[in-house]
Amino acid sequence: MAARRTSPRTLLRFHRDLWRLANRNPFVLGVKDGSLAKAAFERWLVQDRHFAEGLFVAQSRVLAMAPPGDRALLLGGLHALAAELAWFESKLRARRLDSEGPVHPVCRGYVDYLQTLAFAPYAAAIVAVWALERAYLEAWGHARPGARPYREYVERWTSASFARYVKRLEQAAAAALLAASARESAQAEAAFVQVVLYELDFWSMTLEASS
Repeated sequence: MAARRTSPRTLLRFHRDLWRLANRNPFVLGVKDGSLAKAAFERWLVQDRHFAEGLFVAQSRVLAMAPPGDRALLLGGLHALAAELAWFESKLRARRLDSEGPVHPVCRGYVDYLQTLAFAPYAAAIVAVWALERAYLEAWGHARPGARPYREYVERWTSASFARYVKRLEQAAAAALLAASARESAQAEAAFVQVVLYELDFWSMTLEASS
């Protein structure tokens, strides 16, 4: 990938086809119209809990390398993730699903990739965190308002508070990219693409249960 200075907005524009493919996927469309199979939803619930656990560790490492101005933002994200993990546990218990069940290879690969961000330039790390949260916000946004069984989930990840958090991450990513070298900017773009590819694979993985 050629080295070039960029920004969050230009990343979305450069890779708009891949971005759209990842975020307007059959899973969220099934959530919207109620056609999503129960098995697929429950697979997502278990695997997304595993993912949130891995993201907590990865984001803790990004926090450790963050400039002072971004620390409160990332720390707030970690507090939200801790609360979300407890929420996932309650949902899994209600459905009698095992929160310690096997981690799917796609989920494992995504989490393992996020762990490597501790060894990447900060610009790449914060772009990856922004990209995965922005992808989540947009994907659930395409499911609005959601069929009744899933409406709680749609509302949770399209809330005004979550949108504000994603916007602040975008601002942090933009500032990091502005200060980055051309090489670091290219690494950040590569991280963005990798996250979007993992997002696409993760949504597709959930549908294996009903294929």
